[in-house]
Amino acid sequence: MLLSAVSFNKNYYLKAFIIIFLFWSLILVTSGSLFSGYHFTDDHEIIDIYHDINFLKLNLLDEIIKQINSDLFEFHRFRPFYYIHRVIQTRLFGINWLIWSIYNGILGILSTFFIFAFGRIIKFSLLQTVIFTSITILGSQSAIWWRLGPAETLGTFLLSIVLMLITTSIKTDKGKILYEVLFVTFTLLMSLCKESFVVTIPAILFIKVWLYGETNNTSLQQSLKDNMLPIVVLSLTFLAEIILVKLFVGTEFAYAGLEINFTNLIKSIRGYGYGSTLPLMTLITIGLLSIKSRRIYSPSYKNVYCLYFLFFIMVLPQIVIYTKTGISERYILPGILGYSFLIAGLIKFFDQQLKIVGKLLALILIIAISLKLNMAFYSARDFAEEGRNTTALLRTIEANTVPNSPILIVVNPWSHYEWSVSIQRYLNYVAKRNNLYFVTYGSKNTDFYTNVFLDTEKLFSFLDPEEIKKYYEYRTIEKVKNKKNIQCIVVFPNLRNDFLKKSSDWFSLKKYKENKMINFHIYSSLRS
Repeated sequence: MLLSAVSFNKNYYLKAFIIIFLFWSLILVTSGSLFSGYHFTDDHEIIDIYHDINFLKLNLLDEIIKQINSDLFEFHRFRPFYYIHRVIQTRLFGINWLIWSIYNGILGILSTFFIFAFGRIIKFSLLQTVIFTSITILGSQSAIWWRLGPAETLGTFLLSIVLMLITTSIKTDKGKILYEVLFVTFTLLMSLCKESFVVTIPAILFIKVWLYGETNNTSLQQSLKDNMLPIVVLSLTFLAEIILVKLFVGTEFAYAGLEINFTNLIKSIRGYGYGSTLPLMTLITIGLLSIKSRRIYSPSYKNVYCLYFLFFIMVLPQIVIYTKTGISERYILPGILGYSFLIAGLIKFFDQQLKIVGKLLALILIIAISLKLNMAFYSARDFAEEGRNTTALLRTIEANTVPNSPILIVVNPWSHYEWSVSIQRYLNYVAKRNNLYFVTYGSKNTDFYTNVFLDTEKLFSFLDPEEIKKYYEYRTIEKVKNKKNIQCIVVFPNLRNDFLKKSSDWFSLKKYKENKMINFHIYSSLRS
């Protein structure tokens, strides 16, 4: 894994950047995700921040402190730099969803380019680099480049910068101290994006020490000594952040948390995808090492062992964090980097030892990556469709009401928790519809009973249904003096039948116009 000794070929990397730019632009534009507008998932947080800054007149620092404190003490999460960045974004972009989406796309383009450049600099071939970059970026995890909420978007971008700074700090003598400072700074910022990026610090340090030793032909001891300053600073940072997470976040943070379960452990491992490719490559590697060396360890195969070590210290912490729910979509990041590093590294090893095997496995991986690309595009298209439907739903509500119209929101407080908050935030802060009421349906602690959501209620049992009341200022259906005066009713997915059955004493389909959108049912009063 020697770093490239050749000078930076500007034309080569400019061409690579243009191809990557066109690739992501094509996906984001043709799928429609760039123009998909408001989404109930995540986007309401932007409206919250926008309202605080523009209507409550909070300054940036106060808003940043508010968001970090809320995240840490209310939601028990550790994402301070993510919220610093998010508040600044909101101050700059407002609630212009197109600008937000363009910005996300730019981060995706730059991240892909930096990861590609890193692969070439560490002397992966073009094919190996494409495999390395594609495994890291393409797949269900690609959603972070069109969804506006995931902390993984910013974290992955910073991770890609960290990888480039590793190679730059090793290759460059001039300004070396500056690059070391930048490396430490960006690694720190990356780790402050989310808990899953905190636990990547040991892997980042290992990559730096390993590549430094290979490039300068030094022993492990000398590599550690030469990199002692960043190792000490980031190790102390890592320990401090782990202590903070333990003390203030705990080990049961919402959908994640440290809950060892063998079934979910296997599900988490499978979440990284590519079927049996890795076990097959591992068996071939063991076979080659056994044939070519009488010892289980040989200095000439050190890089193979380093690849597996990196894989384990990068992936295992992620599996432990997400073993409660399994790894999918954005949770694949950043652990997938250890997976892609191992796969591309083994392809390089096979090319050197048994070329036909390397070419065959590379072909298999290219086919698998093509399927992942297809998955990413259809995911982006579905996201765009969801956004268009959400916009149509909100416009229908606005078109059939005036600011003081009584509006009833019908929800299950577990399955629809975030969406019920999101629609309230949009209608209150953007559409200026402030006369909102809500009614809940569920198996326990709700206004009316339904058993439709039993599985979902179990999965999201950590949510408190009472929390929704705070967002609606405790304006439950009991507070409506005359229910027949309700101008608009928004029934969330899978609740239509229960609502019609339990509301027959005051609700009549003959007096309302019904619209169905993305499994929502909107009833608008026919009275003038």
